[in-house]
Amino acid sequence: MICRYGKVVIVKTSVVAGILFLFLIGMVPCAVAEDDASGDQGGTILFASPENGTVWIGSIPTNATIYIDGVDHGLTDRYVTNLTAGIRNLSLVKTGYQNLSTTFEVEADKTVVLPTYILTESAGPEDGTGTVWIGSIPTNATIYIDGVDHGLTDRYMTNLTAGTKNLTLVKTGYQNLSTTFEVEADKTVVLPTYILTESAGPEDGTGTVWIGSIPTNATIYIDGVDHGLTDRYVTNLTAGTRNLTLVKTGYQNLSTTFEVEADKTVVLPTFIFTNGGSPDAVNGTVWIGSIPTNATIYIDGVNRGMTNTYVTNLTAGTKNLTLVKTGYQNLSTTFEVEAGRTIVLRTFILANGGGPDDGTGTVWIGSIPTNAMIYIDGVNRGMTNLYVTNLTAGIRNLTLVKAGYQNLSTTFEVEAGRTIVLRTFILTQGDGPVTDSGTIWIGSVPTRATIYLDGINRGQTDQYLSNVPAGTRNLTLVKAGYQNLTTTVDVKAGKTTVMKAFRLTIKP
Repeated sequence: MICRYGKVVIVKTSVVAGILFLFLIGMVPCAVAEDDASGDQGGTILFASPENGTVWIGSIPTNATIYIDGVDHGLTDRYVTNLTAGIRNLSLVKTGYQNLSTTFEVEADKTVVLPTYILTESAGPEDGTGTVWIGSIPTNATIYIDGVDHGLTDRYMTNLTAGTKNLTLVKTGYQNLSTTFEVEADKTVVLPTYILTESAGPEDGTGTVWIGSIPTNATIYIDGVDHGLTDRYVTNLTAGTRNLTLVKTGYQNLSTTFEVEADKTVVLPTFIFTNGGSPDAVNGTVWIGSIPTNATIYIDGVNRGMTNTYVTNLTAGTKNLTLVKTGYQNLSTTFEVEAGRTIVLRTFILANGGGPDDGTGTVWIGSIPTNAMIYIDGVNRGMTNLYVTNLTAGIRNLTLVKAGYQNLSTTFEVEAGRTIVLRTFILTQGDGPVTDSGTIWIGSVPTRATIYLDGINRGQTDQYLSNVPAGTRNLTLVKAGYQNLTTTVDVKAGKTTVMKAFRLTIKP
């Protein structure tokens, strides 16, 4: 138990008297200390508990050096563990910014998330431009400043000329938000987080909740059903009390209940996991972030998603890291994975590529629910939600496939040298009519032959054709410079059939 006392004045009389005074102080009940704590806060801790606590220390911008009682504890944003309970002195130091000093309290056997500290830039040479942070709830809204696309929230916008700017945030399923803001020369300003309003629609008795966690990428189970990974909005939930369980490797499961309100969106408090891993665990976790965000992460050549995210289940040892983002130079480095530990790497700053277009572009493809297989022109490009890079400019065929849901097929356009965020595709539950139709993949060598199925133009190869009546169908492929190919294909009810690619013959 920790006992606190107010101001203590010791009058120098004799060594014996001093010792007697301290003995008497030790006999005072702790209730006196508790009364004093509500008044004078300048007291002295006479009896300290050996129990320790943990605090989360974050800053804007990140990667400031943390000094606690003068000791270096690494860089923000991170959890600092094994801190002795009591009042601690904190200093944050970052090149180009003013030092920030304050105090905070550590509570025994507790984890406390401190408010994010906002650092003030140091004075430097003026170039007439400034930086702003633009965030939104939900995230990943497209940012338009003076009509120019500046990517997705949440992010810093740099090199903005000073003055008044027009801002519009656009996100599918939400009303556009338009406002103005001021850019101050040679300063970084953090704008208030903008809360988007859902587009009006008919009332259906369901609601939406935002479920987030620290660390992210925990599996969400609502009433026992898998709803993807944190952090995300979960839609179409029936109104009422729902059971929630969050599961993440290396952490204790977290279970609770929450209320869904019909036709409303509710943002739940962020859930903080308790580390459940043992010191001898063979795998570790790293946080990988970048400026700008949404760079593709390759670890030892394997795609591990997009920054900013925690990457889990990495074997201990030295890893090769490459970050790839359209319009920016690739960044390659190495880092260490420590068994049984979570490490926050420094935020990597990508350099603008600034080179000529190579005729390819990038698209973001998302779905509700997530983790649908992406087929572009018949080629598997991974699972939603994902940026797909190095796509040749032009019209592309897209098919999303997920067990328990109907296939979704459409086309989209790739623009050379640009990154496009497609609307989020909403999948329909069910495998489709199992009695009268199916899906078939039709490809050709070369591609882009016109497909005629039972005499009807169904687009070009290579692509999935859905809702095709079951049975034997007549197929003709037509392409300029090649002989027509005519054959039959068998469509199986309620199933997806992938045909081998048909090889076309050049006309003599």
